[in-house]
Amino acid sequence: MWTTPPLATRSSDPAALSRLKTAGLLGMIGAVLGWGSFIVNTLTSSTSTAVTNNASGAPRLSISSTTVELLLVVAGISALLVVVQLAYFLGAFRDLREFDEDFETPSKLIWLALIGLPLLFLSLALLLNSALAVANCVNALPPGASASTSCSGQLGAAAGDALLLLFAAVLSFVGWVALLLGVWRLEAHFREPNFRPVAVLMIFPLLNLIGFFLVWNSSRRLASARTRGAPEFL
Repeated sequence: MWTTPPLATRSSDPAALSRLKTAGLLGMIGAVLGWGSFIVNTLTSSTSTAVTNNASGAPRLSISSTTVELLLVVAGISALLVVVQLAYFLGAFRDLREFDEDFETPSKLIWLALIGLPLLFLSLALLLNSALAVANCVNALPPGASASTSCSGQLGAAAGDALLLLFAAVLSFVGWVALLLGVWRLEAHFREPNFRPVAVLMIFPLLNLIGFFLVWNSSRRLASARTRGAPEFL
């Protein structure tokens, strides 16, 4: 068992606070980018995808490849930001576990999210590509043809990609829970009451922007107080 020393003697705290501040900043950027892309995609989705009939009466799916490519680019940038953000959180928790065993588990399980998120993006790209293949197959069907029979290969590939997406989502979820646990434990370590509300805010879409701001602001303030030799660090 570790014994947590006084705040002023923890040599790893300044590096951890610096990493937490960067993680909060990256989280804010990622949240703004993610919600901005969601709004744009919602406004344009009605015109990018449609189900119509061709001249022979067979159903025809119209999916804009430009929309798919734009979605993949935005998703890729968002995934990259989240991965880098998680790497900073991981670095901070590894610094803190030198003096505080409460960060041992979060520093291990966050690796699942670092593996799961890139896999999540890859599986999403594969699933979107499979969806385009299914659409092309359906568009080429003669009247009365069965999509489940004629496009079984494309549908099977889409199902496999969906399973991969589910597996990646489970890994990411477990890693994200570990992150929330680590953020929750920051309150006791730094005696900072803002961190526990952050762990709750990060669960909810849109509110996570506020949570990341609190991570950035609290880490910045704590680092500044430590430099000044504030009473809570003495």
